[in-house]
Amino acid sequence: MKLVRARIDGFGRLSGTVDFAEGMTVICGPNEAGKTTLVECILRLLYGYPEAQANARRTRFLPWHEGRAYRAALTYRLDDGSLLETTRDFGREDVPTTTAQRDTGRPIPEYSGSRKTSPGEGYIGLSMAAFEAAAVVRASDFANASNGKGYEILAERLAALVGSAGETSAAAAIGRLKDFLREIGGRPIAKNSLLTQAGEEWEKAHDALETYSAEHRDLSAVVETRRRIEGDVDRAQARMAELGHEARAARLDALRRQLARVRDAQACLAAAEQERAAIATPAPALVERADAIESAASDLAFAEKAEAEAKAQAHAQEDNRAQTRLAMQECGQTLAQGQSRIVEADAEHSALAERWADVAPLSAETVAQLNAQDEHIAQLDAQARRSDAAAAIARQKLRPSPGAAFGVIGLAAIVAAVGFFWYRAALLYPGLGALAFGVMMLVLWAAADARRRADLASRKRSAEEAAAVFGTAKAALESRCGALGFADVEAAEQAREAQARLAALQGEIDQLRAEAAHQCERHRTLETLYEQLQAFESRYRQSRERTETVRHTLCCLLAGALVEPGTLEAQLQTFRALRDAGRLTAAADLSVAQARGQLHACLGDRTPEDMIAEETALAGQVPEPDHDTGADRPRDVEAIQSEIEDVRRGLIEWSNQIERCNGQLQRFEQRHPEGSAALEERLAACATKRLRLSDARRAAELALTTVERVKDQVHGNFVPLLSAAIERAICDITDGRYVEASVDPENFTVRLRLPETGDRMSGAELSSGTREQIFLALRAATAAALGSGERVPLILDDALVHSDDARLAAGVHHLANLARGGQQIVLCTQRDAVVSAARRETGVQVVTLAGPR
Repeated sequence: MKLVRARIDGFGRLSGTVDFAEGMTVICGPNEAGKTTLVECILRLLYGYPEAQANARRTRFLPWHEGRAYRAALTYRLDDGSLLETTRDFGREDVPTTTAQRDTGRPIPEYSGSRKTSPGEGYIGLSMAAFEAAAVVRASDFANASNGKGYEILAERLAALVGSAGETSAAAAIGRLKDFLREIGGRPIAKNSLLTQAGEEWEKAHDALETYSAEHRDLSAVVETRRRIEGDVDRAQARMAELGHEARAARLDALRRQLARVRDAQACLAAAEQERAAIATPAPALVERADAIESAASDLAFAEKAEAEAKAQAHAQEDNRAQTRLAMQECGQTLAQGQSRIVEADAEHSALAERWADVAPLSAETVAQLNAQDEHIAQLDAQARRSDAAAAIARQKLRPSPGAAFGVIGLAAIVAAVGFFWYRAALLYPGLGALAFGVMMLVLWAAADARRRADLASRKRSAEEAAAVFGTAKAALESRCGALGFADVEAAEQAREAQARLAALQGEIDQLRAEAAHQCERHRTLETLYEQLQAFESRYRQSRERTETVRHTLCCLLAGALVEPGTLEAQLQTFRALRDAGRLTAAADLSVAQARGQLHACLGDRTPEDMIAEETALAGQVPEPDHDTGADRPRDVEAIQSEIEDVRRGLIEWSNQIERCNGQLQRFEQRHPEGSAALEERLAACATKRLRLSDARRAAELALTTVERVKDQVHGNFVPLLSAAIERAICDITDGRYVEASVDPENFTVRLRLPETGDRMSGAELSSGTREQIFLALRAATAAALGSGERVPLILDDALVHSDDARLAAGVHHLANLARGGQQIVLCTQRDAVVSAARRETGVQVVTLAGPR
């Protein structure tokens, strides 16, 4: 079989058409391009959904794009040249499937149907599991191959695939036969085997038959006991009938005595009614209202007394109530004034708090320190100003001129010169003296000028130092004020005053609120006291209303009793006189009521007619006794009922004993519902089953030996094909290092011959890249060797994802050689290196899938 085209309306993210080459087709695309989805679509088109949880697998690949049908078709060519197409509608739960000839459109019924229809299994001869194990290679398989576990897994797959028939391989058949032998029981027989269980069942059936026989013998005593108890029950029931007859006779006698008492009570009632008729009856209205009038009169007296007491108390508390009301008014005014002051203080406090909200709290000590610094700065400023003024004054003083000294010196020099040149001693010596005096004056002037200059420099230096000290102190003060958040000391003093005012206001507010709370409490206390004092007035008013109500009620009752109008006291006297006259009538009525009560007690809930009818009925059932001798007088009814209860309890006990006996019989029947014949048949069936299992064990042992022999023959036929394929590929894979390889027929592992020593080595000892290449060659050889007359396409899903570039190129070259030899190969990849290597091979078709958008 070779795949030709996949036409996909919608399957996961895929839609469109994919054409396959006769040899090798490379399906390339980035991650999530749909390569694995395409492999799944091909598998489902060939094999459908044979698994039990098919719907979950089916809905996993619903189309990503709305409006697309969940449907696909696969065109493939068989080795005999037939071109077929299988179409499946995945959108329906039963997955309708149609397989038809592509050229003529003629359907093929045996491969058309529902989700379990499998053209792949029919044409290739492999189940879906076998096809995936042999012809579908995924990246995870190569990951196992690279870590050394791949050959173990592949060996297990090959052992399961080689020689498979349908869904059951030789290895599976051997395993099932061994499981069957273990289940039946080998030699020695296992404890929980079927054969052991059959022996235990035979022993249980034998024991059950023996138990049935023993219990059946013991059951005869139970049957005899039940027969004896049933006789006692019959006798007790006969005695119950006798007691019932005797009870009816006693009931008749008691009924007749009761009727006699009823007749006597009727006579007493008639006499009392006759006596009552002879007495004059007072006005019914007065009799009916007598008790109510007496009660109303008593209520009136009590109400008048309560009214007088309440009135006295109300008048006594009038002054207290007035004083309390005045105190409440004063307290309310004080409370209103306090609350008004609280509102004003709160407003002032809120304004100050909002104005100075961002200012940190200042202590009095801090403000005092700032003031001290400010005063010190003021002193420094004054000192600097004084120094500056002194320096200015010193600069403004007149500077002594050296002109006089120079004049004296000049004049003296002239005089001395004249005296010298003229030889006039009178001029020479005075001139020299004057010259000395002028020089002395000049020296004195120079000294004074030097002292003046030094004094000016000192004063200037003092002024500058004082100014520097003042500037430093002022900067320090400004820095400290700035650190506290103020422009100057005056602002700090204002903040301190504001904070002090806030504290004072808060204290005043707290004091006012405390005073307001005190006034509120006092006002509530006064209100409570006033309400208590007011209660006296309310009680007096209620008492007065109560008195009027009772008086009105009494007047209405007297008017209803037909008492003549007048004052209330006169009406009460008239009522009491009429009431005393009616007491005889009340006594007569009491006698009539007592007679009626006695008659009612004699009758109970029955009427005389009912009692007479019952007497007549009982007289017909019980013969008249002979009262002359008194021997047949019936016993007391209670004694008869007591004996009846004793007999009834005996019947209940006997009934319980009979039920226990019946229970034993029922339990015996429940334990042995089928009887001895069924137990004997079961014993025979168990013996037959044990014999049949022994025969089955011998047959299974023979079948196991036969299947193992046939398996060895099949493996011997299949292994050379794999060995030949491996030898053809090993030289290219290892660059000629290994030229001889074989597959072990026992476990299907690859073994290579070392060219240096000639020893055999396992393929698992090779490098991971070489193992991947050998693994790929084995899978390709397996796919080529399997199938019932049809070549199997090899599908590789990212199989070379773990290979380096060199081994990847060698792998692609090997696959291309296999394709040129007639093997169809579909290679899905995301690596550009695979695509480049494939394009370098002849006969390789590259199909590109678009990535996710």
